[in-house]
Amino acid sequence: MYSTEDVLKIYVGILFDEIKIMSDLVYDKHTGELIGYCNLDKVGNQIMDMERSFKDSSSNDIAQYMLVLMVRGVATDLKFPLAGFATLSITADFLYPIIWKAIRILETSAAQLKVLFLTCDGASANRKFFNLHGQVNDFVYFTDNPFSEDGRKIYFVSDVPHLIKTTRNCFSNSFSHLNTRKLWNNGKDMSWIHLLTLFEQHCEMSLYTPCPKLTRSHLDLTHDA
Repeated sequence: MYSTEDVLKIYVGILFDEIKIMSDLVYDKHTGELIGYCNLDKVGNQIMDMERSFKDSSSNDIAQYMLVLMVRGVATDLKFPLAGFATLSITADFLYPIIWKAIRILETSAAQLKVLFLTCDGASANRKFFNLHGQVNDFVYFTDNPFSEDGRKIYFVSDVPHLIKTTRNCFSNSFSHLNTRKLWNNGKDMSWIHLLTLFEQHCEMSLYTPCPKLTRSHLDLTHDA
């Protein structure tokens, strides 16, 4: 009989992200293969081959990104990279079989891990992948898990740091920088200029600042911010 603590250890989530890499080919002296071409596993490779046949081209694409899937425990420190795929630029139709194969492996393997959520950034391919699990114009944040024995759902979770960064970027361009936003609340403007004025008048030249951790780099959005 498993204790509650043991049961919680089997709950995990899958994090996935596409990382930019240097495009190059590497010769593997052990296998004699050239490594560096796009490789999206069996189903993905078949889709790519079909696309090439439509384009009447036999050339192989050299990868520019690496799609990485990582497993993270919900109630434990478990974390490990599950798979990596060399890509040219991932799309939702390629993501779909890859993610669901990963879920099947985790749920049905000897480890019998239970997947509760999928987490990624807000890239257009990721958002479209979420939307593939619902009807058109639906707000999709979960889907059924056909590999679960308990009717468990799998939830789609946007990466929180990316959401915070996106919010910051929208705010920074409100009446400032690129000036692409006009944010407001209760009829009053929400301008980045307000933060700049606060810093210049009450923080930059004052010994007693209401915002001791606010620096010029935060306002100018340098790489140090």
